[in-house]
Amino acid sequence: MANTIDSDLLIDTLSNQAVTYLGDVLAPLSAFSTDFSTDELVQTKSVQVPLVTSGSTTLTNPTNFESGDSATSNIAVTVNHYSQVFHVTSAQYNQRIRIEMLARANLQSLGTKIASVISALVLAANFTGTAETVAQASFAAANAKSLWGKLGKNRRKVLLLDSVAYAQLAPTDKNAFDLGQKGAYGFDGIFQHTCWTGATTNTYGLAAGQDAFAIAAGIPAQVPGLSGEMIAQKAMQIEGLGLPIQMNVWVSRASRQLWCSYDLMFGAAAGLSDAAILIKSA
Repeated sequence: MANTIDSDLLIDTLSNQAVTYLGDVLAPLSAFSTDFSTDELVQTKSVQVPLVTSGSTTLTNPTNFESGDSATSNIAVTVNHYSQVFHVTSAQYNQRIRIEMLARANLQSLGTKIASVISALVLAANFTGTAETVAQASFAAANAKSLWGKLGKNRRKVLLLDSVAYAQLAPTDKNAFDLGQKGAYGFDGIFQHTCWTGATTNTYGLAAGQDAFAIAAGIPAQVPGLSGEMIAQKAMQIEGLGLPIQMNVWVSRASRQLWCSYDLMFGAAAGLSDAAILIKSA
């Protein structure tokens, strides 16, 4: 008799891969102003991400308590459809190659692409504060303290560093603090971040407040009736980030290839010019 495998088993395995892998790779996203939901979004259209720029004037000895106007603004974020597609042929399946084996590598590619959308905004033109200039191998606690001070009144502060600079702050024993946890060198988190595609030349890090970027994400709109052609389809949100991911699994009847894709609508825009400081080697 032939084996019967519940399609949910496959989709749940791939879902777990997305939660585990993308949750680690894209952890810094949780530090910024985001508008994430599992709502369908239209590609190349703008999502307005709200930004509160100031509170009302504090009253002194008030006689009228109905006086107080806060100021809000918004940043237009254009979202694009990103789809990471991979497959296993009938011959490869019979050679014991399973599509789950390919999931991690493809999630790495998707994570890098999403990170590059952010890194392309890490420009001196977007963030006007004086950059911290130091060689990666020479980055030290003093630089972390300097950057914390340069961020001034930004409420939530995180530090993103490429691997060589990140290693200079790495704990030396098991009793030292975890760089990813709140409080390390005063930051709300210090993250290794290795994608700086499109950033200002020689940039390898960024100290940033919550309003440095406005980020929006959602689920691609579906062609009516298409979900019925799928073996499985599932929308989920990455734990700790809220980033939505749609997973699709289907079979080509002609080639008998098993296909899978991870899909999302994603976009980002630069926020306040004083909300981030670039870190450069020269």
